[in-house]
Amino acid sequence: MEQLGGPLHLQATAASACAMVMNKRIFYLRGGNVNLSHNLSLSLSLHWVMMMKNWAMMVVYYYAF
Repeated sequence: MEQLGGPLHLQATAASACAMVMNKRIFYLRGGNVNLSHNLSLSLSLHWVMMMKNWAMMVVYYYAF
């Protein structure tokens, strides 16, 4: 059961992180074109960091349970 619970929890975390990044992106787009490309690349890199963290956590969950 734990083996199923881990990835499900991680999927929820990944989904919320993705939603956060998308909300930030929409906010930046609405805010105008000031440093737009920089903000988008920053959001994208943050998204990648979150994804890598989630992958690492998934591996830990998999081997822990």
